[in-house]
Amino acid sequence: MEVHHHAHTSRKKWTHYIWEFIMLFLAVFCGFLAEYQLEHKIESDRAKELARNLYNEVYDDSIAIQNAIARRFIKEKACIDFAAFVRDSSLADPGLNFYHAFATAFVNHGLLIFDPKDGILNQLINSGSLRYFKSRQLQTQIGLLNGTIARLRTRIIRENTFLDFTLRPFQLKHFDNRWIQHITDNGKISTAEATTKNDLSKYTVPRILHIKQFDRDEAENIALQGLLMFSGTRLITFKEYVDTNHNLLMTLRDEYDLN
Repeated sequence: MEVHHHAHTSRKKWTHYIWEFIMLFLAVFCGFLAEYQLEHKIESDRAKELARNLYNEVYDDSIAIQNAIARRFIKEKACIDFAAFVRDSSLADPGLNFYHAFATAFVNHGLLIFDPKDGILNQLINSGSLRYFKSRQLQTQIGLLNGTIARLRTRIIRENTFLDFTLRPFQLKHFDNRWIQHITDNGKISTAEATTKNDLSKYTVPRILHIKQFDRDEAENIALQGLLMFSGTRLITFKEYVDTNHNLLMTLRDEYDLN
């Protein structure tokens, strides 16, 4: 019989296994780092996109509220003028300036409108996307703006209640709405546009309806109460919104280099 000699594979040194382990570990670790960096970049890009969208929304409202404040000055002045007219003028022939003030103070409520946009803001809060913003200051200011908007809308509800249950009943009783129909060309333009752009002198001067029941003290008191409410909203609630809006815009600019 032949004797077969089998070749034996030499055993690897223990250092070889250590190097294999190190190489495998490095490969897994590098893969982990790459995945982490990719995820970090995706979150960073997503945060910047959300920040840009939020910035645009808040910036638009920073302009809108300044326009709303300017309109409120017109409303407030009309309340002052109306109160002065009913205190000192003849009700039988009050003149065009009186009725212009009457229309602006008691009819043209579009001057008061400001409804902040909060679509992106709500999306951030309700979807959990605030986690993309790592800045605690930014998260805090977003929460502050959300609270300010809620208080502003509550204040607007109070104003609307005053308009519906105090101003409007007085207007319906004593204001000549036929005059509004004339100057707006039967609703083809807004009351605000008609009273600010039209030459009102070409229209027949309206009359005070139910003049015998027109109470000067009541009329003056309603106008001045409206003045207190409208100016209070501007001085307190609107100012709070302006300040909170400004702070958030500044933080977004600093954090994400927006302009």
